[in-house]
Amino acid sequence: MTWFKVDDKFHGHPKVAELSLAAVGVWTVAGSWCADYLTDGAITPGQLRRLGGTTAEADELVEAGLWEQTDTGWTFRNWQDYQPTREAVEAKRGAESTGAARGNHLRWHVGRGVVAPDCEFCTAESGTRSGTRSGQDQVPIGSASAKDESAPNPPVPVPVPIPTEVGMSDARASASADMSSSKGRRKPARPIPDDWTPTEAHATRAHELGVDLNLEAEKFVNHAKANDRRQVDWSRSFYTWLTNAHQFQKRDGGPRRTSAEQRLDAGRAWLSRTEGWDEQRAAADNPFMLDAPTPDEPRRITR
Repeated sequence: MTWFKVDDKFHGHPKVAELSLAAVGVWTVAGSWCADYLTDGAITPGQLRRLGGTTAEADELVEAGLWEQTDTGWTFRNWQDYQPTREAVEAKRGAESTGAARGNHLRWHVGRGVVAPDCEFCTAESGTRSGTRSGQDQVPIGSASAKDESAPNPPVPVPVPIPTEVGMSDARASASADMSSSKGRRKPARPIPDDWTPTEAHATRAHELGVDLNLEAEKFVNHAKANDRRQVDWSRSFYTWLTNAHQFQKRDGGPRRTSAEQRLDAGRAWLSRTEGWDEQRAAADNPFMLDAPTPDEPRRITR
């Protein structure tokens, strides 16, 4: 695609100042047509009519010095100085076409070691290299050997061993290695199985972190089912749960207690505060007890 260039000072040029708006429109549309069809600025009377222009408007452009009268119609003045010529456009297109053909030849012919009879580059290289490339015979396209030959297989990735933590089971280490070599393939996420239980490796990890395995496993399963959680690997997810439980425990200054345990502690504290209240009341009401405590004194029970 070529471009018809219009200077940004065109609107104020002396040649344009006295033109009618219709003549300016004809000049612009005709220039676009000439650039598209590579006429080097030439336009015929018939084409002028098809573009919506008139002879009067063409004469107006000639009088302003933007067009010149010719035997076949009109032409843009100094087209070759400001607009792309047919020769330049065709040369550029030819270079682009040749470059694209060369790229296809390198990719599909040289890259696969084959010779295409209708490819000018294959023909030239076959004549200069006697049909060989880098010591390997090139096979003509369409031959039996060319059909049987397949593209080289990509290298198979080798799994990198992953160092295992203390207490990690062999199954966990094997799963980690498989995930590292999957190269983008992802397993589907699934809900937690009904028969899911912690493994020996989980027990070892919980012991290392100092958390209650049974309590955390119960909370883990309840949380997963209550929130309809889905994971690819529930075993690895529980490792993360144990680590987070350890972090919460460190933050709270001790093992996390359940709500039932917290209520039990509150009841015990209340009982310890109320212990001996009846004895204190009885001592306060007995005037014969010399050591009866006053409201401001600490409790002293006399038996």
